Amino acid sequence: MEVFNDIANRFKLPQNKVKLIGDQYSGPPSSFRIATLAQGLIAAVAAVSLELMSTENKVATVDTLHSVAEFHSEQLLTCDGKKIPSSSLYPIGGHHKTRDGWVRIHDGYTHHIKGSYELATGKEMVSRDPKVLKAELADALLKWKAVDFETEAAKRRLPVSAVRSYSEWDEDKNVDLLDFPVTITKTGDSSVIPLNGPLALSGEKVLELNRVIAAPVCGKVLAAHGADNTWVTSPNLPTAPELDVEFTKGKRRVNLDLENEEDMKTLWDMIEETDMFIQSYAPGSLEKRLGLPLKDIHTRNKSIIVGTLSAYGLGEWHDKKGFDSLVQAASGMNVSEGEYFGLDLGVPKPCPCQVLDHAAGYFLALGLMISRLRQTHEGGSYMVEVSLAGVMAYLRKLGQSADYIDAPVLTSELLQGTDILQEEDSQFGNLSFVSHPIRIGGVELNWNMSKWDS
Repeated sequence: MEVFNDIANRFKLPQNKVKLIGDQYSGPPSSFRIATLAQGLIAAVAAVSLELMSTENKVATVDTLHSVAEFHSEQLLTCDGKKIPSSSLYPIGGHHKTRDGWVRIHDGYTHHIKGSYELATGKEMVSRDPKVLKAELADALLKWKAVDFETEAAKRRLPVSAVRSYSEWDEDKNVDLLDFPVTITKTGDSSVIPLNGPLALSGEKVLELNRVIAAPVCGKVLAAHGADNTWVTSPNLPTAPELDVEFTKGKRRVNLDLENEEDMKTLWDMIEETDMFIQSYAPGSLEKRLGLPLKDIHTRNKSIIVGTLSAYGLGEWHDKKGFDSLVQAASGMNVSEGEYFGLDLGVPKPCPCQVLDHAAGYFLALGLMISRLRQTHEGGSYMVEVSLAGVMAYLRKLGQSADYIDAPVLTSELLQGTDILQEEDSQFGNLSFVSHPIRIGGVELNWNMSKWDS
């Protein structure tokens, strides 16, 4: 209850309308309190949803196991009974030993793999055999110092992090951390905007420019609560089908080339007509295209709510690219997790799920929904900001324990006999995926799957 109570107290949300239930699962296997964060945060979103619905007699329930499953959703997704193949053709990512420590390389896209390999080895990537590439990369990295490789990779905009301990992270002070993962800033004035009902976000238009997991989670949550979402993708960017299928449920897709003047005009037209705008592109890249700082978008749309997600938020690393796995590595999480699991000093161990991504998505949804609630009382436009590093700091403050390191790994088999997994026929095939974890009045919220075909 502590996470839910903390958030509810911060934002003056009612606590008597949401019930946190279930004690049948103590995992996942981690020293971090993932279940506590997941359930409490999802419960806070449920509380805001009830406020937006202005319902007096309905109660929301949020189950522990369902909440943890939600934070593993991309791992549990299957299509026609099988995992969707990864977009990473030459997987070389993960933790790699260096001359003085470790680095974490993200290999979600081919250009990331090619860039990291060629930086480490000093030669062109010719082989297409993942085993050969990984072995050559491992040998080459043993000649590098971890921070030196991280620094050179950053110059090339490659997603790499040196693995640090908590003490090293705290000493480096690359990030200015706030006391809470979400900041909500009123950016302009507008008239009061009434709600449309019957769901919390019925009739609200949401425009998304995002990729991978964190910000798409936010949009997925908003869609489950009634929002009309449009996800903008680009022909110039590689796809990640194993993620896109999971995180675009309930969203229609629009393909725009942001290097094309006419498509940029179309994007601005969409921004001017939307209620909420979510973006998680590399810091500064979208603002350059728009020709306007994100905090000033309200000058073109007086009642817009802008949600923006970054890896590191404020500080020296404010413009640094990052992913969940990299923030875990850089911030000390992986080293600390390794210590709890009895690994040798300094040997990193990743968390069993992308906890920072999923939590950041829910924190961003929370901020957007609270901003919408404020519009019903005082109008205005708002800017909501969340960083993965800020979520990390919040999770770290919850403390760690060895109590659950032997808990069973969360799998679809573990969920058999529950109603957590949902099946749906789609253009991709028969999907099995984690249903939305919030039930209001005993009714499960869901997504409008027909938008996939629109």
